[in-house]
Amino acid sequence: MRWIRLGLAVPLCLAALPVAAQPQIGSRLEDRPGAVRAQRNDDQVTARRVMRTYAACLVRNRSRVASEISAATYGSEDQFRLIRRHLAGADDCMGASGLSMSVNPATLSGALAEVGLETRYASADLAPVTALSDEDIGRLNLTPRNGQEDLGLCVARRAPAAVRAWALTEPGSPEDNAAGRRVVPDVGPCVVQGQSLNANLVGLRAILAAGLYRALSAVRP
Repeated sequence: MRWIRLGLAVPLCLAALPVAAQPQIGSRLEDRPGAVRAQRNDDQVTARRVMRTYAACLVRNRSRVASEISAATYGSEDQFRLIRRHLAGADDCMGASGLSMSVNPATLSGALAEVGLETRYASADLAPVTALSDEDIGRLNLTPRNGQEDLGLCVARRAPAAVRAWALTEPGSPEDNAAGRRVVPDVGPCVVQGQSLNANLVGLRAILAAGLYRALSAVRP
């Protein structure tokens, strides 16, 4: 049996926001279109790309499940429980090669958001996100439920085009790194005073993609 082990706990730490445990996902079913293929990953870049492939398969073949996971609070225990309920054990998006994968809720949520931005909102007008007022956020049920969502929505409102451009790049590519550096200046003003923030570009990309996808889903359902 060949294994894929994705130890991609989102490397962004906001004060008082614990990282959820990692549910296990595996499969011995027939391949669905776009299912993960057997391969060994020896680096984070490969792991990120495998997660993106897995998320794309979920969006195509199990859209209701993908939507439910994306709608849950980012990186939360509730999201963890949804993943365990719907995806733990046999999962045909893992292909028919006996693969196994460990998934952090925030990592999968970010990958689902990236796929959603690519398939639903790649050319969508982003002006409604920039124009969101505090009143709009309450009316559209967009009020952030934790620190990650607060950061994601704030940066999405400040620089939606830059966030989308970053989310649509190939994970680990030179374009990914360059696009991430262009977004970083918009992160500082969105960090609440007194809040500690330790991040690298991988974790930040997931949070911002999820923030923009959630905002677009509300203003352009």
